[in-house]
Amino acid sequence: MRLALFLALAIAFGATETATAQTLVAGSSPGPTLTVVDKTERTEQLMELNLHVPNAADPSDPFDNLESGNPPLWADEAILASEGGVESEDGPRRVVVAGAVNAAAASVEIGFDDAQTVRIPTIAGEAYTGRYAGRVRFFLGEAMVAKDTEDNPRTLRMLDGNGAVIGVGIGPDSNRKARVLRRRVGGRLVRIYANLSSSLQPLPGAPEHRSEELCLHVAVPSVGEEPQVACQEPDEPLELGGRRGCGRTPTTLAGFVPAETERLAVHLGSGRSFMLTARAAPFGRAGRIVAGFVPRDEAIRTASAIDASGRVLARGRPEVAPPNRRCDTDFRFDNWRFYGDFEPRLGTPPGTEVAGAVGGTRLLVRDSRELLCAGLDQLDLDGADCTPPPYKASYSWLYVDLKRGFVAGIYPARITALDILYRDGGRARIPATEGTGYTGRYRADVHFALAATPVGRTVVGAELLDASGFVIGGATAEGPGADQELIGRPSTVLRAGFARLAVGARADPVYGGKNPCVGLALGDERSDCRDDQGQVDSNSINARVPCDRRRTILFGTARHDVKRVEIRLSGGRRITAELAAFPRGLGARSKIYLAVIPRRVAATEVRFVGGAPNDDDRTSLELPGRSAARQCGYALQTYL
Repeated sequence: MRLALFLALAIAFGATETATAQTLVAGSSPGPTLTVVDKTERTEQLMELNLHVPNAADPSDPFDNLESGNPPLWADEAILASEGGVESEDGPRRVVVAGAVNAAAASVEIGFDDAQTVRIPTIAGEAYTGRYAGRVRFFLGEAMVAKDTEDNPRTLRMLDGNGAVIGVGIGPDSNRKARVLRRRVGGRLVRIYANLSSSLQPLPGAPEHRSEELCLHVAVPSVGEEPQVACQEPDEPLELGGRRGCGRTPTTLAGFVPAETERLAVHLGSGRSFMLTARAAPFGRAGRIVAGFVPRDEAIRTASAIDASGRVLARGRPEVAPPNRRCDTDFRFDNWRFYGDFEPRLGTPPGTEVAGAVGGTRLLVRDSRELLCAGLDQLDLDGADCTPPPYKASYSWLYVDLKRGFVAGIYPARITALDILYRDGGRARIPATEGTGYTGRYRADVHFALAATPVGRTVVGAELLDASGFVIGGATAEGPGADQELIGRPSTVLRAGFARLAVGARADPVYGGKNPCVGLALGDERSDCRDDQGQVDSNSINARVPCDRRRTILFGTARHDVKRVEIRLSGGRRITAELAAFPRGLGARSKIYLAVIPRRVAATEVRFVGGAPNDDDRTSLELPGRSAARQCGYALQTYL
């Protein structure tokens, strides 16, 4: 299960930390040996392996490699340990490898960087009688590799008794790059390139299946990282990103637009607009991309993808702040990323079938090539709800709707039942079966769960069981039943002109408790308390520059020991923001602050005075330094 779910269950049901005794499962002295021990940390079940390798050069100092992880209950899972030593100055090295795999694996095939491959049979390890006895197998072997080869294997495949691959534990990604844009601007060479990656995406019956992902990256020489700024996703027709500029270096913009797009219209902070011409995606991929530079010193208000007839295909509000005036030592070209507004087209596409129904709610499914599409009562006509079918269920999800009173999920066919876990400590078992009306490609490979639950009773997740009733996976609650809900109405704590800063709390139905929140409201607006959080004792900086108000609004949280928040203005003058503590009872140690800057005045820095600095000794942040009269329609958020 996910760590967050385990932590929640530990709080709800109690937690223990225990371990059984080490058991020898492979090898014998004086050679290498492998021992195993079951451990429980909070509610998480772990196996810990110890690979012991004698040291021929110094018998008093043997090699021991401890590796722990979740028990390998699925065919592509493994706990792997390796140790190597130098056999001679120039000769090959012996690497000892050992591990635990799923009981379905009769052997493992391990590859190293020097192209050496070794196949090692698995053994039952009869001495092991722990909680996973009969569900896991062990192996211990060695390989001779070139002198400079890493000890850690490059590949790991699990094979059945006939030598067929049933799971891939380690499979390296491959990458292909293509230049999109390379230009010297503002004294810096900026590159935008596309990267097509191929990685493992196993499917039922196809454990070595791979999937490809196309992403755009931006590289600026003074910064070591070259981050992804946009990746092609079928359910996101408009995805843009880039790096915010500084000094003479403008902001970069790159991303994916709908296939019919001819140009991207960008509305800037000054009120001007500019266009980027769309081009075909690299590597022969479907879709189109845009890449370029935002005019110098400009913010981004909105972006619209437009086809040849002038029709807007997708739009949204990136609200990217203008570049900082200086490239100081702390500025690292902030990354920005944006997904456009998208109205799904829902209906009943061809091939739709009913996998199950409960209380008037239908779980609909259909095949789309190698994908499985699923939805409640309706499906997406454009395939945005299509994903690879579940191959395993170590980490899974459970759709929860508390108001309508049902849960739903799709799991591998090994899952035959779910134990629904309630916040109050109770549980209820529901079946997971073949879809009653699903006749598609994965009919024998997936099971569906759809059942009623008591209305209002909080579901925190589920344990997933096989036909013997053994837990082989977990599911985290998702959907409307897992959404945090506002407790009451936020109360206004600070005012500055037309701006109000309200605080409140949101209840967490899954993990319990309440999380303090901060919301900005302008004029007669009501705050939804989603603009910042108060549970972390940290310094945050939020800037909002709405065009209808033409003011720069600065607000955020300050550490409990901060004495005041200073804002430096253009010309060097400093003002002090309004500062107040969170009301008692919200569980927040931090303070909040608020300031409204006149329309023709630029804010250049926010400084926190009197509090302890963060880990890199920063107590201030430089701002773009543009007045609201010149640039508006953007927002900025960061933490120190």
